[in-house]
Amino acid sequence: MWLPLFAVAALAFMVEAIVGFGATVVVVSLGSLFLPLDVLLPTFVPVNLALSAWHTWHHRAEVEWGLLRGSLLPPLVVGTLIGMFALAGLPPRGLLVAFGLLIITLSTRELWRSLRGEHGAGQPLAPLISTSVLLAGGLIHGVFGTGGPLIVFTLARTVHDKSAFRATLAVIWTLLNSILLGRYLFAESVNAETLSGSALLVGALFVGVLIGERIHDRADPLMFRRGLFSMLFVVGLALTLRNLLA
Repeated sequence: MWLPLFAVAALAFMVEAIVGFGATVVVVSLGSLFLPLDVLLPTFVPVNLALSAWHTWHHRAEVEWGLLRGSLLPPLVVGTLIGMFALAGLPPRGLLVAFGLLIITLSTRELWRSLRGEHGAGQPLAPLISTSVLLAGGLIHGVFGTGGPLIVFTLARTVHDKSAFRATLAVIWTLLNSILLGRYLFAESVNAETLSGSALLVGALFVGVLIGERIHDRADPLMFRRGLFSMLFVVGLALTLRNLLA
Protein backbone atom coordinates (compact mmCIF):
# COMPACT_ATOMS: atom_id res chain seq x y z
CA MET A 1 0.00 0.00 0.00
CA TRP A 2 3.01 2.34 0.17
CA LEU A 3 3.14 3.07 -3.58
CA PRO A 4 -0.41 4.50 -3.80
CA LEU A 5 0.36 6.46 -0.64
CA PHE A 6 3.48 7.91 -2.34
CA ALA A 7 1.27 9.34 -5.12
CA VAL A 8 -1.23 10.73 -2.60
CA ALA A 9 1.57 12.30 -0.54
CA ALA A 10 3.20 13.88 -3.61
CA LEU A 11 -0.16 15.48 -4.47
CA ALA A 12 -0.59 16.61 -0.86
CA PHE A 13 2.87 18.21 -0.65
CA MET A 14 2.34 19.92 -4.01
CA VAL A 15 -0.93 21.43 -2.78
CA GLU A 16 0.68 22.66 0.44
CA ALA A 17 3.62 24.17 -1.44
CA ILE A 18 1.18 26.10 -3.63
CA VAL A 19 -1.31 27.47 -1.10
CA GLY A 20 0.33 26.82 2.28
CA PHE A 21 -2.10 24.21 3.58
CA GLY A 22 -4.04 21.09 2.64
CA ALA A 23 -1.44 18.34 2.83
CA THR A 24 -2.86 16.61 5.90
CA VAL A 25 -6.46 16.94 4.72
CA VAL A 26 -5.59 15.41 1.34
CA VAL A 27 -3.74 12.57 3.02
CA VAL A 28 -6.52 11.91 5.54
CA SER A 29 -9.17 11.99 2.80
CA LEU A 30 -7.33 9.78 0.29
CA GLY A 31 -4.55 8.03 2.19
CA SER A 32 -6.97 6.47 4.68
CA LEU A 33 -8.23 4.35 1.77
CA PHE A 34 -4.91 2.50 1.96
CA LEU A 35 -3.84 2.72 5.62
CA PRO A 36 -5.67 3.17 8.96
CA LEU A 37 -5.36 6.64 10.50
CA ASP A 38 -3.44 5.35 13.52
CA VAL A 39 -0.66 4.31 11.13
CA LEU A 40 -1.14 6.99 8.47
CA LEU A 41 -0.82 10.10 10.64
CA PRO A 42 2.33 9.06 12.58
CA THR A 43 3.86 8.23 9.19
CA PHE A 44 2.90 11.47 7.49
CA VAL A 45 3.19 14.11 10.22
CA PRO A 46 7.02 13.94 10.62
CA VAL A 47 7.54 14.52 6.89
CA ASN A 48 4.93 17.28 6.76
CA LEU A 49 6.62 18.87 9.76
CA ALA A 50 9.87 18.94 7.79
CA LEU A 51 8.08 20.77 4.95
CA SER A 52 6.57 23.35 7.32
CA ALA A 53 9.89 23.91 9.10
CA TRP A 54 11.63 24.45 5.76
CA HIS A 55 9.00 26.97 4.64
CA THR A 56 9.23 28.76 8.00
CA TRP A 57 12.99 29.18 7.72
CA HIS A 58 13.18 29.88 4.00
CA HIS A 59 10.35 32.47 4.02
CA ARG A 60 10.79 33.83 7.56
CA ALA A 61 11.00 37.44 6.35
CA GLU A 62 7.43 37.18 4.99
CA VAL A 63 5.84 35.85 8.21
CA GLU A 64 3.27 38.05 10.01
CA TRP A 65 4.93 37.55 13.41
CA GLY A 66 2.88 40.16 15.25
CA LEU A 67 -0.39 38.62 14.13
CA LEU A 68 0.80 35.17 15.18
CA ARG A 69 1.79 36.23 18.68
CA GLY A 70 -1.17 38.50 19.24
CA SER A 71 -4.27 36.62 18.14
CA LEU A 72 -3.53 33.39 16.27
CA LEU A 73 -1.35 31.10 18.34
CA PRO A 74 -2.97 31.30 21.82
CA PRO A 75 -6.41 29.85 20.83
CA LEU A 76 -4.79 27.40 18.42
CA VAL A 77 -2.45 25.93 21.02
CA VAL A 78 -5.19 25.73 23.66
CA GLY A 79 -7.59 24.08 21.22
CA THR A 80 -5.00 21.58 20.03
CA LEU A 81 -4.11 20.51 23.57
CA ILE A 82 -7.80 20.11 24.49
CA GLY A 83 -8.42 18.09 21.33
CA MET A 84 -5.44 15.83 21.99
CA PHE A 85 -6.22 15.00 25.60
CA ALA A 86 -9.93 15.65 26.21
CA LEU A 87 -11.68 14.81 22.93
CA ALA A 88 -9.60 11.97 21.53
CA GLY A 89 -12.17 9.33 22.54
CA LEU A 90 -15.16 10.93 20.79
CA PRO A 91 -16.73 9.15 17.76
CA PRO A 92 -14.88 10.57 14.74
CA ARG A 93 -17.55 10.31 12.02
CA GLY A 94 -20.00 12.80 13.53
CA LEU A 95 -17.26 15.32 14.21
CA LEU A 96 -15.88 15.02 10.68
CA VAL A 97 -19.33 15.45 9.10
CA ALA A 98 -19.94 18.62 11.14
CA PHE A 99 -16.43 19.81 10.30
CA GLY A 100 -17.00 19.20 6.58
CA LEU A 101 -20.33 21.06 6.57
CA LEU A 102 -18.74 24.03 8.32
CA ILE A 103 -15.94 24.14 5.73
CA ILE A 104 -18.50 24.03 2.89
CA THR A 105 -20.46 26.91 4.42
CA LEU A 106 -17.44 29.14 5.01
CA SER A 107 -15.78 28.47 1.65
CA THR A 108 -19.03 29.01 -0.30
CA ARG A 109 -19.51 32.35 1.39
CA GLU A 110 -15.98 33.49 0.56
CA LEU A 111 -16.20 32.29 -3.04
CA TRP A 112 -19.43 34.25 -3.48
CA ARG A 113 -17.82 37.37 -2.04
CA SER A 114 -14.78 36.93 -4.32
CA LEU A 115 -16.94 36.52 -7.43
CA ARG A 116 -18.80 39.71 -6.49
CA GLY A 117 -15.50 41.56 -6.24
CA GLU A 118 -15.46 41.70 -2.43
CA HIS A 119 -11.98 40.36 -1.71
CA GLY A 120 -12.08 40.93 2.02
CA ALA A 121 -9.06 43.23 2.20
CA GLY A 122 -8.90 44.87 5.61
CA GLN A 123 -11.95 42.95 6.83
CA PRO A 124 -10.77 40.42 9.42
CA LEU A 125 -13.29 38.51 11.46
CA ALA A 126 -14.57 40.06 14.67
CA PRO A 127 -12.25 39.13 17.59
CA LEU A 128 -14.75 36.84 19.32
CA ILE A 129 -15.62 35.02 16.09
CA SER A 130 -11.97 34.73 15.10
CA THR A 131 -10.99 33.29 18.48
CA SER A 132 -13.90 30.81 18.38
CA VAL A 133 -13.04 29.59 14.86
CA LEU A 134 -9.34 29.26 15.74
CA LEU A 135 -10.19 27.36 18.91
CA ALA A 136 -12.37 24.99 16.87
CA GLY A 137 -9.56 24.59 14.35
CA GLY A 138 -7.18 23.69 17.15
CA LEU A 139 -9.65 21.18 18.58
CA ILE A 140 -10.02 19.42 15.22
CA HIS A 141 -6.27 19.50 14.68
CA GLY A 142 -5.69 17.91 18.06
CA VAL A 143 -8.13 15.08 17.32
CA PHE A 144 -7.55 14.44 13.60
CA GLY A 145 -4.52 16.52 12.58
CA THR A 146 -6.73 18.24 9.97
CA GLY A 147 -7.90 21.50 11.54
CA GLY A 148 -6.28 23.53 8.78
CA PRO A 149 -9.37 24.68 6.85
CA LEU A 150 -10.75 26.67 9.78
CA ILE A 151 -7.34 28.20 10.45
CA VAL A 152 -6.95 29.04 6.77
CA PHE A 153 -10.37 30.66 6.62
CA THR A 154 -9.53 32.96 9.53
CA LEU A 155 -6.08 33.91 8.26
CA ALA A 156 -7.33 34.51 4.71
CA ARG A 157 -9.61 37.27 6.00
CA THR A 158 -6.60 39.15 7.35
CA VAL A 159 -3.51 38.30 5.27
CA HIS A 160 -4.00 38.80 1.53
CA ASP A 161 -0.47 38.63 0.17
CA LYS A 162 -0.07 35.04 -1.04
CA SER A 163 3.56 34.68 0.10
CA ALA A 164 2.93 36.15 3.58
CA PHE A 165 -0.16 33.95 3.86
CA ARG A 166 1.80 30.78 3.07
CA ALA A 167 4.76 31.71 5.29
CA THR A 168 2.53 32.53 8.29
CA LEU A 169 0.68 29.24 7.90
CA ALA A 170 4.02 27.42 7.82
CA VAL A 171 4.84 28.70 11.32
CA ILE A 172 1.44 27.51 12.58
CA TRP A 173 1.87 24.03 11.06
CA THR A 174 5.41 23.76 12.45
CA LEU A 175 4.20 24.44 15.98
CA LEU A 176 1.01 22.35 15.87
CA ASN A 177 2.63 19.39 14.13
CA SER A 178 5.50 19.48 16.62
CA ILE A 179 2.90 19.07 19.37
CA LEU A 180 1.27 16.19 17.48
CA LEU A 181 4.61 14.49 16.88
CA GLY A 182 5.41 14.75 20.58
CA ARG A 183 2.11 13.02 21.30
CA TYR A 184 2.86 10.22 18.83
CA LEU A 185 6.32 9.71 20.30
CA PHE A 186 4.95 9.62 23.83
CA ALA A 187 2.28 7.08 22.81
CA GLU A 188 4.90 5.06 20.87
CA SER A 189 2.82 5.43 17.69
CA VAL A 190 6.04 6.19 15.80
CA ASN A 191 7.72 2.82 15.20
CA ALA A 192 9.77 0.91 12.63
CA GLU A 193 6.79 0.60 10.28
CA THR A 194 5.87 4.28 10.35
CA LEU A 195 9.51 5.38 10.05
CA SER A 196 9.93 3.20 6.95
CA GLY A 197 6.88 4.87 5.46
CA SER A 198 8.17 8.32 6.43
CA ALA A 199 11.47 7.60 4.65
CA LEU A 200 9.55 6.67 1.51
CA LEU A 201 7.48 9.86 1.68
CA VAL A 202 10.61 12.03 1.67
CA GLY A 203 10.80 11.33 -2.06
CA ALA A 204 7.18 12.42 -2.44
CA LEU A 205 8.05 15.59 -0.51
CA PHE A 206 10.74 16.59 -3.03
CA VAL A 207 8.48 15.88 -6.01
CA GLY A 208 5.54 17.81 -4.56
CA VAL A 209 7.57 20.83 -3.44
CA LEU A 210 9.44 21.11 -6.75
CA ILE A 211 6.19 21.32 -8.71
CA GLY A 212 4.25 23.32 -6.12
CA GLU A 213 6.85 26.08 -5.73
CA ARG A 214 6.84 26.77 -9.46
CA ILE A 215 3.05 27.01 -9.57
CA HIS A 216 2.96 29.30 -6.51
CA ASP A 217 5.42 31.77 -8.04
CA ARG A 218 3.28 32.10 -11.17
CA ALA A 219 -0.14 32.32 -9.53
CA ASP A 220 -2.24 35.49 -9.98
CA PRO A 221 -3.34 36.83 -6.54
CA LEU A 222 -7.07 36.86 -7.39
CA MET A 223 -6.94 33.39 -8.93
CA PHE A 224 -4.89 32.24 -5.95
CA ARG A 225 -7.65 33.37 -3.58
CA ARG A 226 -10.41 31.77 -5.63
CA GLY A 227 -8.40 28.58 -5.96
CA LEU A 228 -7.83 28.61 -2.21
CA PHE A 229 -11.52 28.70 -1.33
CA SER A 230 -12.43 26.32 -4.15
CA MET A 231 -10.06 23.81 -2.65
CA LEU A 232 -11.59 24.35 0.78
CA PHE A 233 -15.02 23.65 -0.70
CA VAL A 234 -13.82 20.39 -2.31
CA VAL A 235 -12.14 19.32 0.92
CA GLY A 236 -15.29 19.99 2.93
CA LEU A 237 -17.47 18.13 0.44
CA ALA A 238 -15.08 15.13 0.39
CA LEU A 239 -14.96 14.94 4.18
CA THR A 240 -18.74 15.20 4.52
CA LEU A 241 -19.62 12.62 1.87
CA ARG A 242 -16.92 10.19 2.89
CA ASN A 243 -18.11 10.10 6.49
CA LEU A 244 -21.82 10.14 5.68
CA LEU A 245 -21.47 7.21 3.28
CA ALA A 246 -18.95 5.22 5.33
